[in-house]
Amino acid sequence: MNVGLILPPQEGYVSPPGTEFNDRSPLMCYMSMASMLIAYGHCVAILDYRLGKHDVEAVAEHVVGSFDVSGITTWLGGFWFVKQLASVIKRIDPGFPLICGGPLMNAIPDLVMDNVPCDVGVIGEGEHAMLSIVGQLASGAWKPNGRSRILPSGTVRSGEPPRESLDSLPTPALDIWPGIREGRVRTMYYETSRGCPYHCAYCAHTFTGQSCKANVTLAAELSRIREHHMIEHLFFADPCFDASPSRVDSVCGVLAESGLTWECMMRVDKLDRDGFARMKRSGCSKVWLGVESRSDEVLGTAGKHTHKADADAAVVAALDVGLNVVCWFVVGLDGETEESLDEMVGFCAKYPVIPRPNYLIPLPGTRYWDVALNRYFRGSRPALLEWLDKNGAGRVMLNLCGLPDSSLVATHDALYHLMLKRDTGMVSRTT
Repeated sequence: MNVGLILPPQEGYVSPPGTEFNDRSPLMCYMSMASMLIAYGHCVAILDYRLGKHDVEAVAEHVVGSFDVSGITTWLGGFWFVKQLASVIKRIDPGFPLICGGPLMNAIPDLVMDNVPCDVGVIGEGEHAMLSIVGQLASGAWKPNGRSRILPSGTVRSGEPPRESLDSLPTPALDIWPGIREGRVRTMYYETSRGCPYHCAYCAHTFTGQSCKANVTLAAELSRIREHHMIEHLFFADPCFDASPSRVDSVCGVLAESGLTWECMMRVDKLDRDGFARMKRSGCSKVWLGVESRSDEVLGTAGKHTHKADADAAVVAALDVGLNVVCWFVVGLDGETEESLDEMVGFCAKYPVIPRPNYLIPLPGTRYWDVALNRYFRGSRPALLEWLDKNGAGRVMLNLCGLPDSSLVATHDALYHLMLKRDTGMVSRTT
């Protein structure tokens, strides 16, 4: 069958310094799903509408006229597009099979299904679910009836450990991604693991467990990425690259042989100087550390369960071995004080790190969604979802900590301006 996989716009989102490659890089979840379908004989095209303005009518006509079935993800900043596109597709051809998945489907599936006229909502990992749906369509075993609301048998519900064995998935078919096929991508996302074993209150993860690629799989894929696609640098999309320090050591052995440079997202309480040094020797150029707050009390309340001393030790160790260091901060967590906000800025003045501030966003699936829902939106989930969608995730502020808005804005802006100043010459390779 001809399958179109659609990436909706990311309204209001601008790739910050160091992640400009995001605009052209394949998203691993889509690449993995496409590769699975291709391996079983289906034809797949990626329809990437993340950037620019797009006419919904024209997109719908293209989808219906070119494909037998389409899948589309749901995320903040593009949900309006998904709603409109699905409605137009169903107006043009009520029987066209439309499958929805993604972050919003996992977090608030009933709300998505109430607003999007899709035939199937996939909760959890999509590779085998999508393969099953397309296979049933191809054989005639299933036909859309307009509002079946089917959750395919065996799909994982939000919060359960990852079901897919990453070693059972086909090698990513990178050639179908326009930027790679045209030779315009030198930096890309890649995953060595999926899922996160932690439970931070501000973070919406589909999975709470973790599934990892075996080293032999990793080595084979990295070799192909380097030799056949001319990729030079990887940004590991693993939510927590260092969840297992022993695995970091093992993976570094594979990465050292790959000839690739790379960067990753990490906690601050897992590795010592020797661990960071091992990463540096294996090609790591930058680490993104989840500092989040400079208050131990706030970190505990948020479920991070790290300490200020952990962040100091990790930053000192990473800088000492020659790594560039990016520090994530969440501005507006419960319990922040004027003093702890000042300490965020002071921390970045003390160490030559690149701060990456984000306002606390009440993401669907987190406890802050419920707080914002009751405090600002009178319990109206559609109203909160629409507000977040229009304002663009990561660029909005709902004050949930009780400090004056001006204090949060001042802290965010101070960190942001420092980020822009320090990131010169330290960004990931993007061409």
